[in-house]
Amino acid sequence: MTAEGGKAGPIQRALLPGYRPEVQAMRAALPCAVKGWVFNDVTDGTVDNDSLPRWSFKWWISYDGLQSLTLYFWLVKDFCWSQWYWYEAGIAAGSCAVFLSMVTLCINLWHRSIAEAWINFGLLCWIMGNYIWMIGEFKLENPEAFFNTDGMDEDQVYEMADAVYNQYAEYAKYILLGGSIWLSIYYVLRCFPSLPGFTRTDTFVREINKNRPPTRFGLYFIDFIEYEDTHVLLWVVKDCLWTYGSNAGYIIFVVPTFFLFADLIWKCLRRRGQLLHLFHNCLVMAWLFANTVWAIGEMVYYDDELPDEAYEEYHWPSDAGSYSQLYLRYSVGWLFCGSLIMVALFHLWWITVTLMGKLGPRRSAEEKFVDGPSDDGTTKSVIEVPSHLPNESSVDPMVIESEGKKEMPALETRQPTEAISVGSLEQKSESDNMPMTC
Repeated sequence: MTAEGGKAGPIQRALLPGYRPEVQAMRAALPCAVKGWVFNDVTDGTVDNDSLPRWSFKWWISYDGLQSLTLYFWLVKDFCWSQWYWYEAGIAAGSCAVFLSMVTLCINLWHRSIAEAWINFGLLCWIMGNYIWMIGEFKLENPEAFFNTDGMDEDQVYEMADAVYNQYAEYAKYILLGGSIWLSIYYVLRCFPSLPGFTRTDTFVREINKNRPPTRFGLYFIDFIEYEDTHVLLWVVKDCLWTYGSNAGYIIFVVPTFFLFADLIWKCLRRRGQLLHLFHNCLVMAWLFANTVWAIGEMVYYDDELPDEAYEEYHWPSDAGSYSQLYLRYSVGWLFCGSLIMVALFHLWWITVTLMGKLGPRRSAEEKFVDGPSDDGTTKSVIEVPSHLPNESSVDPMVIESEGKKEMPALETRQPTEAISVGSLEQKSESDNMPMTC
């Protein structure tokens, strides 16, 4: 149904996935994060398991754990890259991030989740492009560590290193451009329901979207993860434009990336069970800010055109040097360092609450009552049925939307062990056609 209450036409169903019956059915059956401040998950020193799983090896080898490791290694890689001289740690961290990205892509393919595999291949292109770009710059700034310079004067060494850097930078440009085109194609193909694999209703996609907030712009983005993953497209295009030296293009794509993560942080703040996701989104926001300051230092102040003595003076964190063009790069080092300290402190606290047994039981289903306007402006009520109900009384989570109205259907109060009904369901044929969103 449309926002005006009429039925969606074929064009709307084709171009706006939120109208499709299979998407509505998936959203209706998917348990969503409960409304409320995420900090309410921490009470009397006990943390809700929905917000924070046990810190364990089992979690680290899970899909979420592997993605978190990729984020941390990539953050370390950028920290080392931004300071030029830590090439051993930078290449090691970057190699780990590339490997873990390949592992997550293989997991997507193993589960035959075409949509997630498509996005993660674009993510791999982004990571590979940056990784190659970083190695080229390390070779430019540290030629003695990578080349045999015996018998060569400084000009010859620089010319050789610069030629190698330009070659690596060209490879990075093509890979990042390919990743940008690849991800752009995804957001076009997924609008066609006849293409298998792009409906995002497979079991793997449902599993990773459990207990996540409702999606934004629900007529286009099918689930929250898909909305969240748009940052990959924005970021890879932003970095691609950076390699081409396009200041205006960089600004055009970095601004919506900031707005996207601000919205992700807000949605995680206003939903229970999102403490770990909130931390990661705040971490990426800090990373994005450091990355932007770094880009300004290179693209606006042109710190890569300074004389050799400027690079010889500069050593983070002991000496920022006497050239003001390097002050931004110096501050970038502290921003990355602060982000990594934030990671260390968070995981130290996480390990502590795990060892002390401060991770509480999951909220009971009786507490999972969601009431209020959804992100698309409709009014809805959601009640989740306890999982311990017998088979004969099992009922799917029910969503009733009242388009443009504020009144709620009357709720019938029953014991927790009984089937729960919301309003009158006598007009089943009409309710089946109503859009159902979590």
